[in-house]
Amino acid sequence: MRIDLNAIDEHKLMFKGKARQAALTFPANNNVAAALALADIGPEDTRVEVWADPALTRNVHHLSLRADSANIDAEIEIVQKSRRSTECKTYSAP
Repeated sequence: MRIDLNAIDEHKLMFKGKARQAALTFPANNNVAAALALADIGPEDTRVEVWADPALTRNVHHLSLRADSANIDAEIEIVQKSRRSTECKTYSAP
């Protein structure tokens, strides 16, 4: 899926679903989500949201892991050359 980030003027949800479909739909932006899904509960059970936000200057990944033994939240910012970027959220739950 090709998105014209210049046509987006507000924070907008572009995708919500399984990590497998996110990796196929947005291969350039979901390598982190795909890697986490493979390392954890799998691409069918890992949930991903892809947001476009014209205010962001970096590719941002918000990660949330919920398990009986721990809750983990992390954020990764990847420096890109373009002025506009996307945001990816990955959720994993038992």
